[in-house]
Amino acid sequence: MLTLAIAMASGRVFSSLGWLVPYLVVASCLLYLLAALLAILHWQKERQREKNSSSPALPTISIKQEASPQISHTVVIHKDVPIPPERTKAQQHDYDKARDAIKLLGEKSVIALRYLRGQESITFDFGGCTGGSLPSGLTAQNALWVYRHCASEGILSCKKSLGNHEETYTVPSRMTKILDAVLFEN
Repeated sequence: MLTLAIAMASGRVFSSLGWLVPYLVVASCLLYLLAALLAILHWQKERQREKNSSSPALPTISIKQEASPQISHTVVIHKDVPIPPERTKAQQHDYDKARDAIKLLGEKSVIALRYLRGQESITFDFGGCTGGSLPSGLTAQNALWVYRHCASEGILSCKKSLGNHEETYTVPSRMTKILDAVLFEN
């Protein structure tokens, strides 16, 4: 509108309607003011919405005791409010490594790592697993493949003995809780 008013004032357009120029200038200014006002109101609503979404209203239940009805308690249910796990950056890094290894190695890794978690240590030699049998669905070759990969990633510890012909795998103490979280998160 302002452009049209300037063109009219210079006489290039609608030269006979020059009396409209002041009205067009005023209308243009009013529209700009209205747009600025609406922008400010929108910005304030968005800030209010952000404030409200950061602290969602929690449902409450009132409970009254039967023995003395004048005493009441309010219970706050934290439903749908996720509690983030409290991990350090190093723990989060270990968690991500373990989760990625399990995704890469598949279901056999879950079986093998859960089994190792329950046994504390597993030793392999030429003949396979010593000190007991592996769970069904898991061969010594598959378990060794999983354990070797996890040891190379620092998820498990591997101690070699008897001229590197015997391998003992354990879960390092720093990885115990992390493996529990990864293996049993669902």
